[in-house]
Amino acid sequence: MLGARARLGGFALSVGITLVGLGAGVTVYAAPSVPATPTVLACGAKQVSHVPAPGPQSSDTFAAGVAGEVKLLQTGDNTLEVKSVTVSPGWTDTVKVGSGTTVRITFFDAPLGAPQGQVRFVGRLGSSATRLTVTVVRCSAPA
Repeated sequence: MLGARARLGGFALSVGITLVGLGAGVTVYAAPSVPATPTVLACGAKQVSHVPAPGPQSSDTFAAGVAGEVKLLQTGDNTLEVKSVTVSPGWTDTVKVGSGTTVRITFFDAPLGAPQGQVRFVGRLGSSATRLTVTVVRCSAPA
């Protein structure tokens, strides 16, 4: 039994030496520098609107504050779909949830770097599918 352990140990040692030898020609690239602390955004008061739902196979457009507009289609009795997003100049968007009883879109005001501000849009279809709650909140980096 001791001989088997000794042979296994020698095999592991030779594999380790071989792997170290193979790594000699490997080039290692450093990851880009990332700030140690991500930007924390402070959000203002939520703007909540309760409006009639568009109705099955109908759509309506809703304001997303200064960031743009969102066109929502009510595809069935209990489903919304983001039909289109129009962004204001200097803003970009990401559709987080594009269909379901709730849809979510985040608008960013700094497309080339860390966001200095966001507008978060949430559309939620009520359980009766006749009422839509639209919530918009603006968040920004502290000065």
